[in-house]
Amino acid sequence: MIFLRRSGGPAATASGFHQTPDATTFRPLRIAAVEAILDPMNISTPISFQQQDILSFPASSYMLYGLQVHSQLPLPLVPGSSQDPDVTIHFEGFISGDVDASPRNEDGEWIQQHNHWILRYLGRERHVLEFLFDSEGKHIRIRQSSFEWQNSVFVLLSSAFAAAFHLQGQPVLHSTSVVKDKEAFLLTGFSRAGKSSLAAALVAEGLALHSDDIGAFKIESDRPEIQAGYPRLKINHQAANVLGWPQEFLLDILVRDRNSNEKWFDLSTIRNGFHDSPAPLKAVYVLSDRSFEIDTPRIEDFSPGQGALALIRYIYGKPWLEKPNRKEMELCAWLARTVPIFRLTLPDDLNKLRQSARAVIKHVDELCEKRDFHPGNYRRQDTRGSEPAGLVG
Repeated sequence: MIFLRRSGGPAATASGFHQTPDATTFRPLRIAAVEAILDPMNISTPISFQQQDILSFPASSYMLYGLQVHSQLPLPLVPGSSQDPDVTIHFEGFISGDVDASPRNEDGEWIQQHNHWILRYLGRERHVLEFLFDSEGKHIRIRQSSFEWQNSVFVLLSSAFAAAFHLQGQPVLHSTSVVKDKEAFLLTGFSRAGKSSLAAALVAEGLALHSDDIGAFKIESDRPEIQAGYPRLKINHQAANVLGWPQEFLLDILVRDRNSNEKWFDLSTIRNGFHDSPAPLKAVYVLSDRSFEIDTPRIEDFSPGQGALALIRYIYGKPWLEKPNRKEMELCAWLARTVPIFRLTLPDDLNKLRQSARAVIKHVDELCEKRDFHPGNYRRQDTRGSEPAGLVG
């Protein structure tokens, strides 16, 4: 994950693609500053470019995180039928890099400018990547200085969509979701806590990936439901080797940096490797720092109060928010009253990854065998309460 630092304005409230345009057809379009085309900004008004073939990609519709998405940028999903979109994505074109900035500064900036927001990254070789949002988070525009348009997709599917959810007033968790017997289990925790590696091991043991990086919620029958993401899981070479996944099956996340240790594994190629529909949430595991002192995972029960406080730390977008708002606190409190939350500590030994996954699955099976294991009365009988406002779909 790339942590964001907030800059200016009030607090924010907010490879294998189906189409592969030839990057050699792109020619750079230099723009002196953001204000050159966005002062003031009307996000729904097309911007005129000299190089029109940038805008000629055929747009497709996708279902992602429970949202109907209409995207000009190809996404790693099977396109579906076109309906009224919840989010539209346009690839605007190319801008000049920031030649005066530090070439190793990879922080992001969350900037309010006039009636829109900008999520701006400065990466290696001073390349700039910008996501521009209208005030309601329903329209996303992408601009970048690198010609490898594929490099934008990973950040779009993670941080950019998290920002759009926040602007739409829907909190999401920084988490990975897996499914067993049509029930979802969330893995959350700080970056590099091992969420994706553990999820990969769980998939290797027979579970299905549901969503990587974003946990988007909907309320169905007074219980939380997790929305499906896309069928790719971030994994490094070491974890792939331990799980026996061939390196040649790993896809580049960053086309420009093919030697990067972080890759994608396409789980649509594995039978039952991806669960593509919403699933009711059964439990949440909060990953703590890995420990050299244990050989098997340590799983500890959180009280509802402890669980709510733990979840608040992992609201996606917290780095660019000054403090959690009411909706986010209500969501975390309601989840803690509704589903069991556990602290999960993994051994700091990659060779024990499969062993750890089997221990987690055993814990899941034991929970499911309990008669009182269902949302609303697992912990105690007085968990009735109103669901968080704005999440009922």
